[in-house]
Amino acid sequence: MTLKEYFSKSITEAFSSADKIIEPKDKALAYAEIAKAIAMTGAISSNTSVAGETSKNETKVSPKESLKEETAKVESKKETKKEAPKAKPEPPKEEVPKEPVVGEEWTEEMNEMFASQIIKFQGFLESYGEENIMQCVDAFSEGQFSSLEDITPLNIDAFISYIEQLEASQQ
Repeated sequence: MTLKEYFSKSITEAFSSADKIIEPKDKALAYAEIAKAIAMTGAISSNTSVAGETSKNETKVSPKESLKEETAKVESKKETKKEAPKAKPEPPKEEVPKEPVVGEEWTEEMNEMFASQIIKFQGFLESYGEENIMQCVDAFSEGQFSSLEDITPLNIDAFISYIEQLEASQQ
């Protein structure tokens, strides 16, 4: 088993375990830790300079899609080892409206999508002050983030969960 396959299997198992958690707060914390683990691998990066623009050979892939692709690769390798059952033709699928792709830029759409998280973030700033929140940003990112602007739509949920964990540990 390659390291990549092992990682994909571990992440898949982590998501399965997180799905079984009943408490929303605990579930959110579990997902935040999974997201943090994925982000720290460097498997997900943002090389776009302007929202919506990509380089010629680069396509935008959300973390969830990336994980699905990796899981699909592992599953397809398992299936090729086994005898593949004969596939039945699938009925035509209806067009499902696509969810907006979460990007690194704070667009109007992202502001609307993450309104409750932004309010929580602002509440933390008011309660603890910018200097203390900056220390939390540094600890959260293990020194990779240097300003509040580094908190993006891609990581705001994980950061809020991190602050909530800190608050819970202080009580």
